[in-house]
Amino acid sequence: MPWRILHGRSAQSPSDGPMLSAVRAGFDLSTKHANAFAPVFDCIGRRLDAAVCQPDFDSFFINDARQIIVAISDASWTDAAAVTAYSEHDVGPISTAADQALKATIRDCRSIGSDVSPDEVISVVWANWTGQALTSIRGNETSSKTLPDLAVGTLFSRSASVRGQLDAIAMAGGTPVLAIALNSIGSTSQRPKCSVRAIVTTFPTWACASGAVAGHG
Repeated sequence: MPWRILHGRSAQSPSDGPMLSAVRAGFDLSTKHANAFAPVFDCIGRRLDAAVCQPDFDSFFINDARQIIVAISDASWTDAAAVTAYSEHDVGPISTAADQALKATIRDCRSIGSDVSPDEVISVVWANWTGQALTSIRGNETSSKTLPDLAVGTLFSRSASVRGQLDAIAMAGGTPVLAIALNSIGSTSQRPKCSVRAIVTTFPTWACASGAVAGHG
């Protein structure tokens, strides 16, 4: 599916909807730099809550295939989030492509005497993408022209915790949500940088416009 941009001004979300509550419950406020990431996760929860209430998003969030909802926001954005849905069959290819690209980049850097770590490369990849996505957000566009699939794939391939939580929710019959909070404040084209935090929770399909709350469950 395409990456959709959810703008804060496009729809009003409940002050404490099911996705906001789920995202807050999944974020550990005792972690390092929690104060910087908490508002970003809140933004993701509110944007998803607003989208859940809209009938035109039902086909985006719910289909016959098992899927994973991925939502991203950045501390440098203004109340906006990017969201897509991956089929369970997408995860393997995306993970493999990301792992191959990461290894190739590290190999190329080291061939010219630059000893970079995987985390440093991933930080630059995220910084470049979020900067490009910000252009779409400022232009009030509803879709992202650049895709963060390789960056997301690094979470699938390198984080056993994330992959395990996604698999556990899917095996229990739920629809997992991967919420990714970024902080690229201070990043420049000369010195790109981006910190990343991710949490996994369950998507409330019952809250969709065609779900149980609306009387269709």
